[in-house]
Amino acid sequence: MADVLAAGQGYTITLHAVADPAEAGRSNQPRAGFRQVAFEVTVTNTGSAMFSANAGAFRVVASGGPEHLMFSRGVAPQLETAGLGPGASARGWVTFHVDDRAVLTGLTYTLLATASSVTFALR
Repeated sequence: MADVLAAGQGYTITLHAVADPAEAGRSNQPRAGFRQVAFEVTVTNTGSAMFSANAGAFRVVASGGPEHLMFSRGVAPQLETAGLGPGASARGWVTFHVDDRAVLTGLTYTLLATASSVTFALR
């Protein structure tokens, strides 16, 4: 997949790759009826102040279902939640467990403090 860029207020998110399904290790096996999916992303601070790259702000949306929260022990290297100075970036994977029948329709990054959000449409 080609890299896809989305801009928010003072940050950009680049989506580099989608793994569906993503390989699960012994410690992060999805429960029966679910599969693991992962997204490789970069969060970049484009503002002039510190910015927190929050891995927990990602949600995956699937057809016919609610948003899925990030699964914390997923594909390595994981996107770490970290403070980023102006111009700095953090890159890694965010991982989710979704229903085996789900069709992925979007990946969303939302900052609750500012309500700023970017969404990638998935086909």
